[in-house]
Amino acid sequence: MILWIFCLLNTAYASNNLFFNDLENFKNKNLNLKTEQQNLEATNDLVFSRKLFWTPKLSLSTAQSERRINGATADEGNYLAADLSWNLFRGGADWNSLKDARAQQKAQGLQVLNESLRVEIKASDLIFKSLYLSESQRIQEQILKLKEESLHIVSGRYRQGKIPLQEITKSEVDLVQQRNKLRLARLDYIENKSQLTSSFINELQTRAWPFSEKTLLRESLPKDLPLVEQKYWLSQSREEMWRSSRGMIWPSLDLQLQYKELPLRERSSREWFGVVSLSWPLWDRYETSAKISSSYAQYIGALNDYKDTEQGLKEKISFLKEKIEVTRSNLADAKKNLETSRKLYQEILKSFRTGRLSTNDLFIEQNRLLESETALAVSQLSFHQSLIEACALAGIKAAECLR
Repeated sequence: MILWIFCLLNTAYASNNLFFNDLENFKNKNLNLKTEQQNLEATNDLVFSRKLFWTPKLSLSTAQSERRINGATADEGNYLAADLSWNLFRGGADWNSLKDARAQQKAQGLQVLNESLRVEIKASDLIFKSLYLSESQRIQEQILKLKEESLHIVSGRYRQGKIPLQEITKSEVDLVQQRNKLRLARLDYIENKSQLTSSFINELQTRAWPFSEKTLLRESLPKDLPLVEQKYWLSQSREEMWRSSRGMIWPSLDLQLQYKELPLRERSSREWFGVVSLSWPLWDRYETSAKISSSYAQYIGALNDYKDTEQGLKEKISFLKEKIEVTRSNLADAKKNLETSRKLYQEILKSFRTGRLSTNDLFIEQNRLLESETALAVSQLSFHQSLIEACALAGIKAAECLR
């Protein structure tokens, strides 16, 4: 008994590991996730760039010029020059741009996490549907064998003169319908297989349902949902963009310096040029005000999106917890019900073989067995999907969320 329990636990553990391996395989091959990871690298570089807003811009240039008049050289010149430009004041727009970049960085980091969790949901759905459709196909094959067996029994009883020809016709019609159902089940399985291939997955390691009805979410789920946090930082980014755009109405104080040596080879002559300029936009055909208004509208839109997401997801995670418990109970009941249905069918089949029950009675019991088998597969699918969806919404990888 102890050895049997150990083997059962070991099999469940191995199944879990194979499932988690499949999830990682999906994520490693997902192109959208790779894109978001690259976007995060770009955002990191943007933050570093914005941190240097207080530093000047420095460039080095060289030029060769020649002017000809009527084929003769009028003058020529060449030089080596260094140029420095430094913005000393711009109404705080640069500081707001830095805060905007930092908010974008945090939002993009959460976007990578959310995309990873979305991949887990999609991958899990394909894996679980593969198991469900495989099970559905097995059930249809099993029922087909029962239909063939019942036709064989009916034919024997007809030859013995115990039942009319109509009973054979009923069994033949029922058998044809069952073959059609099996073909459709195989077609659904092939379609799911094509969806796996389109995700660059040629073969799944998961061969059995990875979780049992005893599987639980980890004891404490985070209060801050990643989807909500991402919306928050996006709204912060839009707010800083709006504040940065408001800085365009302030004057700009700039310093420009240039050092030049010429001609290029001898560099015997040296020149310095410097200017401090103060510019104040007085009228730009209302373009600045329009940009500020557009930035503010984007900020309000992002803020409202954040509030709406926060309200909706808090309610959804509560619903998912309740759904998990309902599907857990359904799964446990479906397993017990299937065992009862299988025993009942065997008893009905014995009665049918001895002629105590009609063909219609056998068909009814076959349908009951089919419904019990299907109900178990549906319960497995619903329970597993609920677990993964709850983990993803809470912002935790399935491998770390379930116990």
